Amino acid sequence: MIQKEFIEADAGPIARVTFILPSSMWADTIYLVGDFYGWNHSSHPFQHGRQGVWTITVDLELNRS
Repeated sequence: MIQKEFIEADAGPIARVTFILPSSMWADTIYLVGDFYGWNHSSHPFQHGRQGVWTITVDLELNRS
């Protein structure tokens, strides 16, 4: 599941995006990877919560050139 919230920040508008993976997702570690972080394979790990759900929240710039 993906949840988005649009926020007006000092540097301009951003999208606060939360990625949620279910507790049935079995893994030792999960990372968010994309061009917005230069395809770095280990810079943004998901957090494994008490109920087993995996989550990560990132702020992404809008209207990037």
